[in-house]
Amino acid sequence: DVTTLRSLPNCIKHSEDTAKALEGFALSPTETAPEVVGSVIKEISMTGLLCYPWDSVRAAISYQLEILLKQFQPSVQGDISEDVLEQRKTSLVSGIHVFEEAPFTIQRICEILDNNGSGFCSVGKLLNALEKLIRVNTVQPKLSPRSFDTALVQAVGKMVEQKIHQNQEIESKKEIEEQKKQLEEADLMEID
Repeated sequence: DVTTLRSLPNCIKHSEDTAKALEGFALSPTETAPEVVGSVIKEISMTGLLCYPWDSVRAAISYQLEILLKQFQPSVQGDISEDVLEQRKTSLVSGIHVFEEAPFTIQRICEILDNNGSGFCSVGKLLNALEKLIRVNTVQPKLSPRSFDTALVQAVGKMVEQKIHQNQEIESKKEIEEQKKQLEEADLMEID
C-alpha cells in the first residue's frame, strides 16, 4: 500500500556492514550464504537500484540462481533433461559473470529470484526468461550511498504516484459498476 511504499527510504539504506558481508561472501562463497544476500536481492527487486559493488552482488545473484534452479518446483514435469539443465545453468551463470557492471535488467532478475521463480510453470520457461534477461548490452552502474538515497526517494515517489493512480482507477471502476447496477435495477423496476 501507499504507506508501506512511503516508508521504504527509511527501511532501505546503504550499509557498510552489508557491503562487507557481501564482499566476504563474494571472495569465499560458502554453502550457506549470509542473510544479507537475500535482503540485498529483495531490495534490488523492489527498487531496481544498486549501491553495492557489482562483483559482490553478482556473487549473491549467482548463488541465488543455483539455489533457485535446485529447488524449483515446476507445475510441468520433465520439460528439460538434467544434462541440458546443467548446460543452461552453467551458461546462465557465466553469462552473468561477463558483465563488468550490473545489467539494466537487474531488477527483473532479482524479482524472479526473490519470488523463487513463481509464475513459471517449468524449468525451461524459467531458464528462457533468465537467459533473455542477461542477453542485454546496457548496464546499470552502482550508485554512491548519497546518490542511492536520492534515487531511492525519487523512485519511491514515482511508485507512490503510480499506486495512487492505480487505486483511483480501481475506485472509478467500482463506481461505474455500481452505477450500472443501479441503472439495471431501475430498468427492471420500470418493467414490472
